[in-house]
Amino acid sequence: IIHPTFLACEMSTYSISDLPIDCIINICHFLSAKDLVSFSKVCKTFYESSLVGSIWRRFSVSRWSFCDVTQVSQGPGRWRRYYIARRSVERHFDKGRPNDECPECAG
Repeated sequence: IIHPTFLACEMSTYSISDLPIDCIINICHFLSAKDLVSFSKVCKTFYESSLVGSIWRRFSVSRWSFCDVTQVSQGPGRWRRYYIARRSVERHFDKGRPNDECPECAG
């Protein structure tokens, strides 16, 4: 039988950031876009995990089915920047405020 105090001490020495990067990326696939942005602000490992293009591409295509995916170049964080910029334009439009031209939203 393991004493509860021992178990608590053992568990407190590990954190989610100790997981392999593949596991953290898998967790990212279950988060909403808003939660993923918050998640990416926790630490460098979480930020790098949040840059996976397939996650942000899925968010973009599901939100704007008419987006031109050929306009988004390859590279870490490109889909994330595209989603955030396009969402910003959308929020300004919803509020009736003009917005500067958005080069990320060419599609």
